[in-house]
Amino acid sequence: MKPTKTSTWAIVFAGLAALLTGNPASASDVLGFRVLKGQNFIQTGTGAATPEGVSSVVMQCVVEFQTPGALTNVTFTKPNSQVVTVNADGNSKYTFEQSFSSVVDLDAAFPDGNYTVTMKTVNDGIKEVMLPLTGGAYSATPHINNFTAAQTVDPNLDFTLMWDDLGAVAGAYVFLSIRDGGSNTVFSSPDMGQPGVLDNTSTSMLIPARKLRPGQVYQVEMFVAQGPQMPDTTSYPGATGIAAYFKQLHFNLTTTGTQTGTALGQFNLGFSFARGFFDGTNGSIGFPEYLVNYFALYNIDNDVNYPATVIFSGPAGSGLTNTTNQYNGSMFGTSAYYASPQVEFTTNAHPPGGVYTVNYKGVDRLFNLLPPLSADQQILAVPTVVLTSTNTIQEIRWTYRTTNGTVVGPQPFMDHIEIRVDGINGGRLYDGGLEDSRILPSVTNHTVTNAVVAWTNVSMIQMLFVDTANNQYVTYWQRAIQPFQITTASLPDATQGTAYSFLLSGQGGTQPVTTWSIESGFLPSGLNLVSATGEIVGTPGESGTFPLSFRATDSASAVTNRALTLTVTASSFAAPGFTNYAVIGTTYKQISVNLIGITNQTYTLETSTNLIS
Repeated sequence: MKPTKTSTWAIVFAGLAALLTGNPASASDVLGFRVLKGQNFIQTGTGAATPEGVSSVVMQCVVEFQTPGALTNVTFTKPNSQVVTVNADGNSKYTFEQSFSSVVDLDAAFPDGNYTVTMKTVNDGIKEVMLPLTGGAYSATPHINNFTAAQTVDPNLDFTLMWDDLGAVAGAYVFLSIRDGGSNTVFSSPDMGQPGVLDNTSTSMLIPARKLRPGQVYQVEMFVAQGPQMPDTTSYPGATGIAAYFKQLHFNLTTTGTQTGTALGQFNLGFSFARGFFDGTNGSIGFPEYLVNYFALYNIDNDVNYPATVIFSGPAGSGLTNTTNQYNGSMFGTSAYYASPQVEFTTNAHPPGGVYTVNYKGVDRLFNLLPPLSADQQILAVPTVVLTSTNTIQEIRWTYRTTNGTVVGPQPFMDHIEIRVDGINGGRLYDGGLEDSRILPSVTNHTVTNAVVAWTNVSMIQMLFVDTANNQYVTYWQRAIQPFQITTASLPDATQGTAYSFLLSGQGGTQPVTTWSIESGFLPSGLNLVSATGEIVGTPGESGTFPLSFRATDSASAVTNRALTLTVTASSFAAPGFTNYAVIGTTYKQISVNLIGITNQTYTLETSTNLIS
């Protein structure tokens, strides 16, 4: 099955947009937009690549939106002022594509010049952005010069894929992706802006050992793009615009070994160490420490009516024989994942390589795995959490340790690092190292971005590395829930007649604190305690020492108390005075006076029936 002509650039664009805009989900209605002129080729032997079909030349305009309904209409205007409608494709974007038999025909219908993309959005209004598509700077047609070797790749060994000099002008961008028979991307070159990105001077790419599986035919796409200018990130803040010329090459890569047929979905193994704990903010675990179990993972995309169960089976010694999944779930409604029950290790035994089977909707999906080598890849990532002054996670750092606790550097079998932060009330608080922001093994610190994660809300941090065969090795670092307590140690002094504000604080238990109250004692006149926030606010009208006992209730109805004392220093005020003395009434006479005093000050008025003076 051949991938679609637009699939590679869609991956490239998504990675670039994430790089340039950070977390795009809250930035704008539109993720990005692009205008592309390109040519598609196929290589089936050692000879030159040939056009892929009679209509191998394409004009594309694509606009991707953040959330359904955020984008309502898209058009683009050609240099000759002709307006072209771009239609919703029912996925997550608006797409226009027209094919031609030659570049001459393409240029006649869509000449070089300025293309204006008009996007009608719900929250951002109408956005019009001009993208220059000029120069016609296509690279040389890509050609794999070790095509024969690419048909007999030993998946146990590194393999270097090589191609002819592209002859492109400086600034060309090269992206390669390798997909299995189910169109799952199993390996790709770095995205724009990432270390190791390929350009017009690149002539090879290393495919690491064990990244591919035995006996498989993989589809490879080589995408070479040249744009007249850098991506536009300013015309529509939060979105990225790109105009480029491209050439894209499709060809097959075949691995040696037992052929198991096309297997839809992705299959890999997850390995677990025993649970560690946080000593304060430092990860702590007893050494020696070895892997204790493993489980099978199956993911599948773009199906409908995902079943509740699948059946796992594996080769002898795998511990999987017609085993029903223990966990399942769906991500974004477009994919599903299944996990088998954990298979405990006995005498430090490890699962074998061989054919693993997932029975999905009554059909066996076969996956031929190389031996996992888990016995030789037992490395723990031991974390340390760095907190801000407000007790939120600023950074997570880690060291790599062997089963005996010896600190070592990153290992060659590590592909990337992932971090998962779970909340005390369930659910994921933060993910680090996902596809759009991979953490390389050489990096041993990660700054939490686009999220505020309170340390008191964290129940566990999962530290894991993914090996080159896409298996996961995870350690679950448990955070002991701290007792609920009021952490305010003292109250700052107040001054009579001067505005005052102070926020009580609490931690532990089940945050947030829902109610603050005064259990005993009283605040001086003019001050109040805000029940919802714990703020003492106002202007004290009297001086003195006020002993108090505060009470706080957390979200799980746990209660804690703390005794604190507020001292209010007296201020020098002018003596009060009376003006406008008057006697009111005839039968029952009343005295009326105006008091000259200070706002929020407490006064005592004394009266007598026999005042002499």
